[in-house]
Amino acid sequence: MPYGVNVIVEDGFATLEFTDPRLKATSLAVLLDIGGPETIDVDTGGTRRTYIVPEGNAREAGLLDD
Repeated sequence: MPYGVNVIVEDGFATLEFTDPRLKATSLAVLLDIGGPETIDVDTGGTRRTYIVPEGNAREAGLLDD
């Protein structure tokens, strides 16, 4: 995963937490292009928003290591 993004993969979904706010807008734009808004769930329950997306979309967006 790129520096500035914490990722947890579980059951085919990736939970993304952007620790570097500069990466958030561009990464979310790429994820929107890949799967559309219906593939991104936002969790506002913690101290930071997290975004839950299909693992394949996160991988295609370059947010996961091989």
